[in-house]
Amino acid sequence: MPASVLLSPLDLRKHDLVYGFPDLVFAHGAPASRFQVRLLATPGQPYQVHGTGAPASRRRPSRPRVQTAAAAKAEPEPRARIRILLADDHKMMRDALAAMLEQQPDFEVVGRAADGREAVDQVDKLRPDVLITDVSMPQMDGIEAARLITQGWPQVAVIGLTMHEGGTHHDAMRQAGAVECLVKSGSTEDLVRAIHAAVRDRRDPAEGEA
Repeated sequence: MPASVLLSPLDLRKHDLVYGFPDLVFAHGAPASRFQVRLLATPGQPYQVHGTGAPASRRRPSRPRVQTAAAAKAEPEPRARIRILLADDHKMMRDALAAMLEQQPDFEVVGRAADGREAVDQVDKLRPDVLITDVSMPQMDGIEAARLITQGWPQVAVIGLTMHEGGTHHDAMRQAGAVECLVKSGSTEDLVRAIHAAVRDRRDPAEGEA
């Protein structure tokens, strides 16, 4: 049977119920165990409360969680985004690569070069984590750029891209110090994996050897 009790406005405030409106319905709890009350107000009279169900027990307000210095040290710091420099003599290819790579939340394209010489200059200026370079370019090709960059900035991982599958381009890029040489017709996933592997090997050498 619905319960009926008389409470003053002060009593209602103590029970954390909203009041001040005649004929107001207040519901508390999940649908399966909902506690509903109807407040009937008469000027100058206490509120009349009709309730169904059992009201949930009141909780004490939770104290704000204070993070200790030890807990803060235990939480790993977020990894910095991987800074990528692109080198290709075709602007359309550079733009397409940049658009694809920047869809990855941990990638950041920091520069674009039109040939190997410009790639070397930008590596010196921008200090990226990874250079992705076309193998065949004017002025200076990707092979010579890879050789200069891996000698001068060994912390930069070089990944070559070529139209040719296998053969001399792949071997020449690896001999020049590139960590990988992929075909341009390959999948996006292959390039993303190669970037992650190259950076992981440099940031965590032990993990790369495992």
